[in-house]
Amino acid sequence: NQGQPYTNHLLIKMSRLVLVIFVCLQSLTQSVQAQISSPPQTLNFRHYEAEDGLSNNTVICSLQDQRGFIWCGADALNRFDGTNFKIFRHDPTQPHSIGGGGISYLFEDHSGRLWIGTSKGGLYFYNADMDNFYVIEALKGKYVRAIQQDQTGRLWVAAQGRLYTLDLPDPQKDNSNKEALAQTKAKWIQYAGAEVTSISLQ
Repeated sequence: NQGQPYTNHLLIKMSRLVLVIFVCLQSLTQSVQAQISSPPQTLNFRHYEAEDGLSNNTVICSLQDQRGFIWCGADALNRFDGTNFKIFRHDPTQPHSIGGGGISYLFEDHSGRLWIGTSKGGLYFYNADMDNFYVIEALKGKYVRAIQQDQTGRLWVAAQGRLYTLDLPDPQKDNSNKEALAQTKAKWIQYAGAEVTSISLQ
């Protein structure tokens, strides 16, 4: 019978396929059983408040920067190093203190620079070299609601109900001139609509 060798070959291939499927299912079953039988991961939480050094119990925004510091925006700016809080408050006698009115938004850009939005002082950036702050003069005194950055490096800011863009200098070419950065012009994006309170760049 000429069809017999082909039939035998087909049966051998099918038996091998069944064996492979059986082995895969057995491995998957063992993996699922191992995950079910393993103890659940324990998550530890610690509650920090004013008694622990936080400036205020009401925190509006927070982020962890590339260096590991946790920044919390409340009535002042708080920086947590894992052990202690350092509080940055508005001081009218210091030209490079953070703005007043409370912290409304925190954002870290692609270069690792921290941007701080305030409810009365405007938009600031953190100068890590001197542990102080510079205000963007074009947005000084405005209520900053949101900060984002697009793929080209342009900063988008929602301030006083309007949308602004800031073309930042290339940090790889010049990241030391803080005074020049503070003078960056803000371009108002005009549109017909409600006040801008948030930004989502897709």
